[in-house]
Amino acid sequence: MTDRQTDRQTDRQTDRQTDNYQTSLNSVKPPDTGPLVSIIVPVYNAEKHLARCLDSLVCQTLHDIEILCVNDGSTDNSGAILSKYAKNDSRITVFNQENKGPGAARNTALDNAKGKYILFCDADDTLEPEAAFECSEAMEKNGVDIVMFNANIIEVDRSAQRRFCNKNVSEGFISTICQENIKRLNQRECFKNSFFPNVWSYCFCFDLINFYNLRFPDYSEYEDITFLQSYLMIVKYGYALNKKLYTYYAYKGSLSGMMQDKYPWRNRFKRIPRLLRDTFQFAVQNKKPFKEIYVFYWLFVWLLNRIGR
Repeated sequence: MTDRQTDRQTDRQTDRQTDNYQTSLNSVKPPDTGPLVSIIVPVYNAEKHLARCLDSLVCQTLHDIEILCVNDGSTDNSGAILSKYAKNDSRITVFNQENKGPGAARNTALDNAKGKYILFCDADDTLEPEAAFECSEAMEKNGVDIVMFNANIIEVDRSAQRRFCNKNVSEGFISTICQENIKRLNQRECFKNSFFPNVWSYCFCFDLINFYNLRFPDYSEYEDITFLQSYLMIVKYGYALNKKLYTYYAYKGSLSGMMQDKYPWRNRFKRIPRLLRDTFQFAVQNKKPFKEIYVFYWLFVWLLNRIGR
């Protein structure tokens, strides 16, 4: 173990002890009682691409996983596809609920997850076979509470508005509190070597999510940003993998595309105050220091850049 890895683990242990994290950990989730990784998939009318997604998950090189699929009121054949896969693979669990949006669907899965680490995958996208293994290994090896990784961006339909762009991720440790992030934002490089505003680019520590009772808000757009920014407030260090472990398919009708079709960009300004409010409330409730206010700066600048595209 390198000196840097030792320092990161020492910092993490110190921070958790300060927050009474260690003393409450056993009451949150007993150790070693579930799979290593939980993969969460919100599903809504995804019959055209759902099988492709599920095939990528059941073929993970790490077998010690669970796949939590939440059928969020689908009116197509998604439910039947999920049932078929669940019968053939005991690691798949299907939850059915009325349509409440992707955030609520992810919350249902989080309420039932048993893994040590959490990965998210949209029903029309895929994870690379080694994704679960690479992420869990990076978490364990480097003593961090979040891992960021790269993604393939496939433009299936060029008429679809691109929500994300190809990202240049540098391998190594990253700090969630650093002035360099603000510098990059000022240079309008919020997608380059910085944190990405989508949860499928990360591996999360489930103990931290539960300890802080962190869940997605109930609105249907930018709910992943609120979750991610709140999580970044409770971790100090992460690790970036310069590996493309996720494939995002950009086409009209994808999960991101549907959100953008439903909410014209002018109306998105109405959602920014609620998003900032929820993130700020989380910071206040958990007594986060003001030095972390950069999170809101990052969030606001990203939204302005995003809306202006």
